[in-house]
Amino acid sequence: MEKTCFILFVLVLLPACLASTVTNLTTDQSALLAFKAHINVDPYDVLANNWSTTASVCHWIGVSCGVRHQRVTALNLSDMGLTGIIAPHLGNLSFLASLNLFSNDFHGYVPKELAHLHRLKKMDLGSNSFTGEVPSWFGMLPKLQHLYLDSNNFTGVIPSETGNLRRLEVLSLPSNSLKGHIPSFIFNISSLRKIDLRNNSLSGSLLVGINNDLPNLEELDLSYNRLSGTLPNEIGDINLERLSIHESSLTGLIPFKIFNISTIRMIDLHSNQLSGHLPICMGCWLPNLEELYLGSNKLTGTIPSSISNASKLTIVEMVSNSFTGFIPNTLGNLRLLRRLLLAENNLTRDSSTQELRFFSSLTNCRQLEMFELSLNQLNGILPISVGNLSTSLQQFIAFGCGIKGKIPSGIGNLSSLQVISLDSNQLTGFIPTTLERLQQLDRLYLEHNRLEGYIPNNLCQIRKLGDLYLSDNQLYGPIPACLGDLNSLRHIYLESNKLTSTIPSTLWGLKDLLGLNLSSNFLSGHLPLEVGNLKVITEIDLSWNQFSGDIPSTIAGAQSLVSLSFAHNSLQGSIPESLHNLISLEFLDLSNNNLSGMIPKSLAALRYLQYFNVSFNRLHGEIPTGGCFANFTAQSFLQNDALCGEPRLQVPPCKTRTHSQSRPKIVPLLKYILPPIALVVLIVAFIFALIRARKQNMKLPTRIDSLPPAWRRVSYQELIQATDAFCESNLLEGEIMAQTMTLATIGYMAPEYGTEGIISTRGDIYSYGITLMETFVRKKPTDEMFAGEMSLKSWVNEALCSSIIEVVDKNLIGREDEHFSAKEQCVSSILVLAMDCSTDSPSKRINMEDTVARLKKIKTNFLANTG
Repeated sequence: MEKTCFILFVLVLLPACLASTVTNLTTDQSALLAFKAHINVDPYDVLANNWSTTASVCHWIGVSCGVRHQRVTALNLSDMGLTGIIAPHLGNLSFLASLNLFSNDFHGYVPKELAHLHRLKKMDLGSNSFTGEVPSWFGMLPKLQHLYLDSNNFTGVIPSETGNLRRLEVLSLPSNSLKGHIPSFIFNISSLRKIDLRNNSLSGSLLVGINNDLPNLEELDLSYNRLSGTLPNEIGDINLERLSIHESSLTGLIPFKIFNISTIRMIDLHSNQLSGHLPICMGCWLPNLEELYLGSNKLTGTIPSSISNASKLTIVEMVSNSFTGFIPNTLGNLRLLRRLLLAENNLTRDSSTQELRFFSSLTNCRQLEMFELSLNQLNGILPISVGNLSTSLQQFIAFGCGIKGKIPSGIGNLSSLQVISLDSNQLTGFIPTTLERLQQLDRLYLEHNRLEGYIPNNLCQIRKLGDLYLSDNQLYGPIPACLGDLNSLRHIYLESNKLTSTIPSTLWGLKDLLGLNLSSNFLSGHLPLEVGNLKVITEIDLSWNQFSGDIPSTIAGAQSLVSLSFAHNSLQGSIPESLHNLISLEFLDLSNNNLSGMIPKSLAALRYLQYFNVSFNRLHGEIPTGGCFANFTAQSFLQNDALCGEPRLQVPPCKTRTHSQSRPKIVPLLKYILPPIALVVLIVAFIFALIRARKQNMKLPTRIDSLPPAWRRVSYQELIQATDAFCESNLLEGEIMAQTMTLATIGYMAPEYGTEGIISTRGDIYSYGITLMETFVRKKPTDEMFAGEMSLKSWVNEALCSSIIEVVDKNLIGREDEHFSAKEQCVSSILVLAMDCSTDSPSKRINMEDTVARLKKIKTNFLANTG
């Protein structure tokens, strides 16, 4: 009977157990296939090609099964680029202990059906696009130990149900949009080892719950939130290893107890509003401290020399505080130091010496990679020991410290240097040629110093050089042509020096150049067509030099330009129409040149143009309207004699110009042009009368034997009568030469008259040229300044090669005058004519007929340019 009952029991229950096993395996497979069906993007076809019913679920990629029950216990699909939503069917994986979907693009809400995963210990949904509030049902997962929800779009507050997770070890919710206070119940979960709530919008004070109920807590990160109040003193009672409350608006003092946490390896309180001073023995109880970040606070006092007792320190960051006193020499005891950042404080040097002694102590830090002490008040000299710093040093940043003296040549020993920033100091001497050894150097900033000498060709040996900033020094000579061989160059800033010669043609071949500033030097020459090769450049500034010629239309090839300045040069010609192709242009300055023609109307299409200046040129025509020109003021168009347009631009209307309106503008200069022309007529008339009288009354002697006994002034009426009203028949023909007994005035007589007594119409032209110069420079050829090799003629000729404004009568023309460019061109043309009249060789002098014609042309051009 018992045997029969047992058999019956087996026959009844065994199929039921087998059916149960089959059902559970099918459930796991069905749940995963439903999950697969909710995936929209599978870029590597992992699920499409592998998750198939032809293979066991336990063999699918990303799926792990338990040995005992052969049920799915782990699902790891991290970093697969999947896009979709989480199917609620995953809640049927009742044996699941680990769910890892990190770094995909899942979105939507986390389904509440996952609350059925009572065996779940780890959930990692980080770096996805989940939305909604942090689910409160997480509190129903009693075995959960690790919860990672970082880098999603969760909103709302941290649910109070999280406090039910008594086994929770890691709570990681950074980089979401959580708000509200940091709940106190979090600090009651004694199992927690890590709390990471950084980069949210959490607010309120950090006052409650931090006590000895967190015996296992190693990491606390509350950075980038909106906290208020002070840092609780109780934090010093936790055996933390990492404390980070970076940029969270904390105020008050730093509790000294924090510097007594012997287990701590990192303290990061950067970018708060913490105040007070550091404890005298701050390094005495920090044997494991490796990283210290206290920058961007309001800390005061000195940097304690005891910091060197924290011998494992690798990073010391205290920038942007108000520390005073000396940089401790004991820092050299930190043999593992990699970064020392002390910039933007009020640190000074030891007043007993000009040398910055702490550099010598730092030579013991053989792993030092970054040293920054900018914007302090060091006011000392770099010692030779700079060359003995660690060869691992990559960044040496010390701008704005008042550092004096020369740059030690030993700096070339620091073979790993990538950045040298010694700008805005008081450095003198030459740029060390030893810099050529720094083959890793990417950025060299030496601007705003007092360096002198040539730019060394040795810099061309730094094959990785990307930024070269030597602005505002006293450098002279040419720009090294070999710089064009450095294809790595991205920025060349050499403005405000004394550089001369032309721009090396090789620079225009730097096709990856982003910025070129050569302004405020003495560079000359023409702008080449190759400027258009700079396809990615965003800034070109060649202002305040001596460039001439036209603006090449090929400039439009520099299509990425944002800022362009050719101001204060001697460029001429028209503004290229092609400039309208510079669609990214925001700044355009062409002022103070000799540009002519019209402003291209197409420039109005430059939608980003914010600054435009063409003042002090010779432009004419209508100022474009609309587009960006609607925002420009009269300051953009000053001293362009023939521009017209809207009244707000302080130029005449284009259709209402009259002769009477333009007359007052030209009267001041006409009084200087008309008298010379009249003088020419009188001189010609006088010559005609003299020659006619000689033909009738005397035969010219062959030599000058005696001076004429007397002479009298000839009236204008007598000249009219003597020349038959200046009849052309009285003009001397050909190269009539004669010898005369007339008296010549020293300084005005032609060379051939002074040496041989020869008189001709060519000699009178010479005298007229000298008179013309005298009229416009207000200097006589007999003035005391003209002695030795210096004469009125050589003085004017030299000015024509540089700047005529230096010699022209100051009462006649000034840079602030209306129509300055037109006046300058007019006077320059007259003085060029004067030089042509007073050429030493009679055969090369211009004749009187051409002189009058050129004067009339000068007058016509002047009237046209002054409207």
